[in-house]
Amino acid sequence: MSIENEAVNQKSAHSLDEITKILIKHHDYHDGFFEIYFELNMAVGSFDGPGTTPLPGAAVTFAKIGIKRVTDPGPCAVDASKVNPSTKKNVSVKKLKK
Repeated sequence: MSIENEAVNQKSAHSLDEITKILIKHHDYHDGFFEIYFELNMAVGSFDGPGTTPLPGAAVTFAKIGIKRVTDPGPCAVDASKVNPSTKKNVSVKKLKK
């Protein structure tokens, strides 16, 4: 098998949790809770079935995948501060008394 064919046959799969973490890092979010979301399209109509009689059916397609910030984190929420902590040091400046 050639190298080109090996590359085509390679698969990478990620859980929804992993995709959420990847997108948090990609968008450089450092705080808050995020959940994955999907935008779907749906079409209904008649589809060819077995034989000659059309059957009612539906087709669902994925339009977009993304993450959204949530204020009430559920079991699927990911904490951005744990996944992508800020690298900036929080330095407090003390005011000098005169």
